[in-house]
Amino acid sequence: MNDLWRFTPPIPPGAFELDTNATLPDTDGLFLLNWSESVGADTYSLYWSTTPDVDDSDILYIEDLINETMLIKGFSSGTYYFRMASYNNTGATWSKNELKITIEIPSLEIPSTSDEGGNGGNDGEDSAISGYNPIFLLGILCVVLMVLTKKYKNSIKNKN
Repeated sequence: MNDLWRFTPPIPPGAFELDTNATLPDTDGLFLLNWSESVGADTYSLYWSTTPDVDDSDILYIEDLINETMLIKGFSSGTYYFRMASYNNTGATWSKNELKITIEIPSLEIPSTSDEGGNGGNDGEDSAISGYNPIFLLGILCVVLMVLTKKYKNSIKNKN
């Protein structure tokens, strides 16, 4: 048969899967996504959401990737779903699987012990008692003053 008349139908990229090195739960929001090659793909795009069943209506993390690995960063504590699409001039193929990654970044509150600048280790922040809400403290102070005022008035009445 003459090659001039041979027709090859367009073929979308092949099937592929996602994988990650994220721990369960991930404790720093920094992890790798890896995926198998999608045969025939020119580029890949990564999408994410906070709900399952990710598709191209969800948030695009990055597009036009040409390699099969991606460092993911910038996510705070929460549960996230990731899915990738591969593209060529014929169309798109979605990864066979969707990754569910839970991130639990522990909060680290380290009190300052520096006394540079003479501000009690406050390093330029507004003055406050570390670890306490100033409005809460003001409320406690008002309640204590009201109780003391009432006791003082009662003690004066009892003397008369």
